[in-house]
Amino acid sequence: MRRMRQASRESLVYRSPRESPELCLERVFFAWGSLDEPTPSLGTATARISQVRRGTSKRWFTQDWANKLAAGFTSSGFKSGDKLHTLQFFTVLAAQHGMHWVNLGLMPGWKPSTASECDLKRLGIFVGAGTQTDMDEGVEAVHKADIAAAEHLGRRVADAARATVAGRVARLGG
Repeated sequence: MRRMRQASRESLVYRSPRESPELCLERVFFAWGSLDEPTPSLGTATARISQVRRGTSKRWFTQDWANKLAAGFTSSGFKSGDKLHTLQFFTVLAAQHGMHWVNLGLMPGWKPSTASECDLKRLGIFVGAGTQTDMDEGVEAVHKADIAAAEHLGRRVADAARATVAGRVARLGG
């Protein structure tokens, strides 16, 4: 998980020369927030992530995060593990804040008989990256395909950030 966190942080952070680091961090807030504790807990996001959600109400009233980008991933010890519900928790929160959700943008892997568990998006989740690691193993046991999917999501967020910034610059004539 540490490698996934580091790779995702590096991939997710994109800053235009016109943006302050604070704005950059806000743009990827949900991805960073989910990196610290991405595991579903009894069918939804953990208590810590729910506490972060409750702390966003002042930003909701002022729509501070409107038109910013959001993305997320989650991990659990089971192949399903209610990961989709956890990601839906994030997407609804992002929508409430007027944010643009960046999905994984991959076709499902591991679906025909000729496919394998090494395919990207092996768990078939569209909304974000979902990973699975056996509960009795450490973070170093995260499946390589899941790490690659998280890295793909990070690149997709970075690409979306570049396109968003370029669109704003073009619209402003700069």
